[in-house]
Amino acid sequence: MDASEWNARYLAQPDVWGTTPAARIVAEVTGAEDAGLPVDTAVDLACGDGRHARWLAAHGWRVSAVDFSEVAIDQARAKDSDDGRTGSVDWVVGDATTWEPEESVDLVVIGFLHLDMDSLVRVLRNAGG
Repeated sequence: MDASEWNARYLAQPDVWGTTPAARIVAEVTGAEDAGLPVDTAVDLACGDGRHARWLAAHGWRVSAVDFSEVAIDQARAKDSDDGRTGSVDWVVGDATTWEPEESVDLVVIGFLHLDMDSLVRVLRNAGG
C-alpha cells in the first residue's frame, strides 16, 4: 500500500478511527509515566490524523507525529490546537519505515503500523534515535 491509497481513504472518510486515543495506548503510556518515565519527547509513527499525538501533547509531551499520507497530516494540523496544552506536536509527512528523529526520544508510539516482525523491529530502533 502506498501513500496515495491512504490519501484517498482519509479524503473519503475523515476521522475514520475516531478522535479519542486508543485505550491501550493511554493505559500503556500512563502506566509508564506512573512507573517513572519522564514526560519529554515522543514519536507517534504512522500517526494518521493525529489522535494519539494530540493526546500526548495534551499531557505535556513534545511529539513528532509522522505519517506518509499528506492528507492525514493536513487533517491532523487542522484539528490541532494548543488550548490548555503544555506539550507540542510537530506534524511530519514521512515514511514511518525510514524516518528517523534528529535526536533520541523518550517514547515511541505506534498505534497501527502493520509490518512483519523484522521490519517492525528495525522501525522501532530507527525511531528511538
